[in-house]
Amino acid sequence: MRDKKGRFIKGIRQSTARVFSKGHIPWNKERSWSQEVKNKISINRTGKGLHKGTAFGGFKTQFKAGIKHPNYQGGATKYNLTKGEWLKIQKRIKERNNFTCQKCQKQFKSRELNVHHKKPYKISKDNSDDNLITYCIPCHIKEEWKIQKNPKI
Repeated sequence: MRDKKGRFIKGIRQSTARVFSKGHIPWNKERSWSQEVKNKISINRTGKGLHKGTAFGGFKTQFKAGIKHPNYQGGATKYNLTKGEWLKIQKRIKERNNFTCQKCQKQFKSRELNVHHKKPYKISKDNSDDNLITYCIPCHIKEEWKIQKNPKI
């Protein structure tokens, strides 16, 4: 509801029944885009046809896997470890630290702890026990943010 000057009155909500009542003509009824606008949209969407099989009618993507992917590095992993090897290292470090966060000193279940590199692996390439420490998820996020803000450690 509005007052005499056209301002909304606080606490009074306009009924939606009047806006969507029977016989009401919507604002966009019988309005369409000009041919010029339609051409611009068509040019802009070239090659981005709708994917009719998706639930949301999303755009087709040019998904490339394996050798065709631009980041493919000949099958080498990022850390030169298999997943099984890394899981063994994580388990060993968590047991060494008695499933305790080394920052807040609280004990957690194994899955609630993250193994963190003191010196980032990108820089040191070091997975030794001296460079690894356990943090709970909130403490790990804080530590990662510190590294993001100051990457030169």
